Amino acid sequence: MKLRRNYGFENLKYRKVAAMLSGLLMLAAGCSVTVAQDEDKSSVQADDNWGDFTLEDAGPEKRPASTVPAEEIPEGIGSIGGQVFDTETAGVVEGVTVTLTWPEQEGIEQGTEVARQQTVATDERGVYGIKDVPSGVYSLSFFKSGYKIKEVIDVKVYPDEVTRADAALEVKPVGFSDDIFDFGEFAVEFQSLDSTRDMLEDLKRQSPGTIDFLTSEDFAKFGGSDLASVIQRMPGVTVVEGQFAVVRGLGDRYNSTLLNGLPVPSPDPVRQGMQLDLFPTSMIESVVTQKQFLPNLPSNSSGAAFDLQTKAYAEETTVFFKGGFRFNTNATGTYLKSPSATFNDNLADGANSRPQAPASSTSTVIVNSASKQVVPIETTAPIGLTFSAGASGTFEVNNRKMGLIFSSAYNSDYGTAEGYQQKRYASNSSFIRIPFPPPGRLVGAPGSLYNYELGASDLRYDLTESDAEVLIGILAGVGYELDPEGDNRVDFTFLMSQSGNDFVQSLKNGYLPAGFAGSSNTDRGFGTPGAGTGVDNIIGRGGADTNTVFTDVISYEQRELYTYQLGGRHVLDELDDLKLNWGGTVSSTTSNTPHETVANYLYDNSTDQYFYTDSNFIGDAIPFIQETWRDISEDQYGARMDLEYDWKDKSSDWLSGKFSVGGFWAQASRSVDQVDTDIDLKTTVSGNTKQDVVDKVLNASTANGAARYSWAETSRDIGAGYLMAQFNLTENVQITGGARFGNLRLNSNGYSELNALTTLTTLLAQSLKTNPNIYNGDLLGFDTTPTGGLTRDQVIAQQLAEGGRINQNFALPAATVNVDVTEQVSFMAGYSQTLAQPSFRELSPYFSRELGTGDIVVGNPLLQTSEVESFDLGVEYRPWEGAIIGVGAFYKTVENPIEQIAIYDKNTNTTVMTYFNNPNTARLKGIEFQFGTDFAFVADELEYFSFGMNFAYIDAKVAFPDEVRMTYINTINGNSPNAGTTDGQTITLRNMPNDRRLFDQPEYIVNANVTYNNPDWGTAVTLSIFAQSDVLTTVGSGADLSIDQYSAPFYTLDLTISQNITDNLQFQFSVSNLTDTSRSIIYSQEMTNETIYGESVKIGQTFKFALEYTF
Repeated sequence: MKLRRNYGFENLKYRKVAAMLSGLLMLAAGCSVTVAQDEDKSSVQADDNWGDFTLEDAGPEKRPASTVPAEEIPEGIGSIGGQVFDTETAGVVEGVTVTLTWPEQEGIEQGTEVARQQTVATDERGVYGIKDVPSGVYSLSFFKSGYKIKEVIDVKVYPDEVTRADAALEVKPVGFSDDIFDFGEFAVEFQSLDSTRDMLEDLKRQSPGTIDFLTSEDFAKFGGSDLASVIQRMPGVTVVEGQFAVVRGLGDRYNSTLLNGLPVPSPDPVRQGMQLDLFPTSMIESVVTQKQFLPNLPSNSSGAAFDLQTKAYAEETTVFFKGGFRFNTNATGTYLKSPSATFNDNLADGANSRPQAPASSTSTVIVNSASKQVVPIETTAPIGLTFSAGASGTFEVNNRKMGLIFSSAYNSDYGTAEGYQQKRYASNSSFIRIPFPPPGRLVGAPGSLYNYELGASDLRYDLTESDAEVLIGILAGVGYELDPEGDNRVDFTFLMSQSGNDFVQSLKNGYLPAGFAGSSNTDRGFGTPGAGTGVDNIIGRGGADTNTVFTDVISYEQRELYTYQLGGRHVLDELDDLKLNWGGTVSSTTSNTPHETVANYLYDNSTDQYFYTDSNFIGDAIPFIQETWRDISEDQYGARMDLEYDWKDKSSDWLSGKFSVGGFWAQASRSVDQVDTDIDLKTTVSGNTKQDVVDKVLNASTANGAARYSWAETSRDIGAGYLMAQFNLTENVQITGGARFGNLRLNSNGYSELNALTTLTTLLAQSLKTNPNIYNGDLLGFDTTPTGGLTRDQVIAQQLAEGGRINQNFALPAATVNVDVTEQVSFMAGYSQTLAQPSFRELSPYFSRELGTGDIVVGNPLLQTSEVESFDLGVEYRPWEGAIIGVGAFYKTVENPIEQIAIYDKNTNTTVMTYFNNPNTARLKGIEFQFGTDFAFVADELEYFSFGMNFAYIDAKVAFPDEVRMTYINTINGNSPNAGTTDGQTITLRNMPNDRRLFDQPEYIVNANVTYNNPDWGTAVTLSIFAQSDVLTTVGSGADLSIDQYSAPFYTLDLTISQNITDNLQFQFSVSNLTDTSRSIIYSQEMTNETIYGESVKIGQTFKFALEYTF
């Protein structure tokens, strides 16, 4: 065969470095390069022995390929091959991905269609070859991490000839490989899933930190419609509340979330972490998790920094449509619908159709404006729908590339959980001292924690919860290269996400189980025993045993997020190719709860009548109806600038590195306005249905209403800069180090009332039920000592009026060492310091009710930051192509960690959850293991099968503060849940553990999947499993005689299938939770002698069907 050359050396820098290259020899098997410099051009003589190819130089006398029009090329079969070189060293480059793209009219080989693209990789000599290529005109792209992408166009192939197309790759700045903020550079240049995954795999291998990632390929594999449903497939990552990521046992306050490298606010009322369910997977190209803090990351990246990269611009114009439906097996049988729901709920815009807050606080206005729509409608759920559509492309404008993208998504999902609920508590028991045999011993009464028992109980309810979520997203972006070389570019991105969530919970048939009646010490059920016949006759209390209790909760939350981002990337040739990256963002988010209701009913089983009565005869001041309206709005502004300079020691083949310096600024402010109303009555009202009771109460002349108004204002300002240096000390050893410097300011103010009897001031001034020597404020860091003529209430009120203030300077060092032990084995060690911040909700002093649990929550404005110190080790081994084995270990300490704690309002017997800085040090240690491979190494017949798994074990504990331990001890009269006194001496706590796990932290996480992917058939099948241990979800306190609660261990088995029907049309099917495993709440097994369940539900299976068309 003849040889035709098609060099791609037009932009080589040989002219600048001729003196250096003239003495350089490239040592590779059978390959040599000679550089000759003249005033007109550079020429390279390359190896002509290509393995199976034997090439002869076409020579200048041969016809250049480009001189023949495409239509004159005869039909036939030829080949393409060449070598790839490094422009800096003139050495060959191994492992370059070479992609041959067919022309618009596909090549035809004897009437058989062939693929539009073919990809190969260069060998150790930098050589590649592609045989059996139909004659025609093609383009080639050359990609390898660490180099700029090279494209060669108009490559002509002739029958029975070999066209030679060599390429020289320019070294890309190290930062584009190592810095997660620079992924945007690849947006215009890459579109294929394989390319994105290859790029991120190279990034993972070369990064100085610990990186994991998911791409759109993974989203399809695991069948997720939003990020929250797939992100837990990463090693060491779990998702709590269906929205928030927990990494290595550290919750949302220890993790940062970025969108294209810039901060975004969270619309969640409680947590500062981004709600990942707001992001449809159809708009996200990849999620990269950096688990090792580096100075160019946000200061709160103690557990991880998540960078969400939006969809890239397609190289060729691409349009796609996707539509499908889904259903949940439980919801098709039973679904609780809000009576206020309208068609607008289907558009995630149901807030305006809800009842409005009362215009004044007078009782008459409150009762007259109260909504009668508080009774759930039991029906069957509608079918959930999913639609997405978009277009993307890259165009030439003034000889420069412009990329455009638009994507939209709509998802609706309906689900139902069914089971039971029974909250348990310790009993405040007396203890008996038995003097014989000496020195005597203490015997606890039955039901006390001293005997490892929970001797008190709430009512046991049948539980049904239904949830509807509608999510709408829009992504639009434009990128423009400011010069033909693509060294300078600007990008604009707009992202809008809007969601509407209907939540309806019904607690039915509440009764007191046997063994808990007879005392308020053991009976913690609805109302106060002895207050009236209505509560005394509840089944199990020993009265007439005719009544049961029903409670309905209805809520709607509408969340909106708008983000505008502008960024640029520049290469400053005048400053020795100094790299400048910058970006700015403006974001606003809202969370609107337009009407949340809690309605309580008693039901007389002997008369089949619902009824309610005067709250004085109920006890505990439980109103008939509670209504809440809450508006949360947050604005955030941010900007960053990064300078990167790459250097190389010209006297060394390997000594090189990068210096980075940058600045970061972010400002956020949040406001909260909340109105709560209580509807009560002074008589007894009954009816055949719940709605009859509601109508009669709201029309009764004895109905009475009361309103409470709450507000909070919080703000955060962060200014930071960083210095970072990277040194490649040898070909195999890299050291990266630096520090982040800055200032953090947090401010919070607010006011709220728990009820008509209790404000936050009076709550904090109350002594504990179990230990009158301790006050609620003591547990939260308040000064509760009367001084200077001020009462305890006045001292606390003064501190609340001053608000929360944090003004802290920080210097956070970080360093990593990376060693390539062999070509297959790499090692990483890292150290860092970070700063965890309290969230806006944790600081805001207003009361709110948590959906699902019913917990009352209030913030603590005196919270301070937590300092985190981290040590990381990691080893990766790639035994064969397509396989990876990774092992990582980590150890972290957290000073003054922020934790939850329960305090108690004795006025109304109400438990309130709040937050405090634990003065003890939390310690986390753990290991992660990852393994993945295809089975081609076993047999060719198994090449389409692959297996992947990851496992994480985490041990994260913190000691109980002395104040919390003492809440379980009554030093006055010997009555306490798990200890007693004798002769004034405190008896040692018998079973009180010394420490407990961190909030939201699982002990183990397991992910595994088996995939069959046959491109010839267009078939892909994935069976995946996710499992996790129990997780601390609610902390206990002796203040209300509660102990820690955990979500019980569970697993879920999921199946996804996709099948290409045509080249453009694909069918997709998935089913999640195949085995319908239970989701349960259990009590601390360290403080009890059996597994005690507080709640257990089944959530059913969810089936999804979709068709996607791309052209």
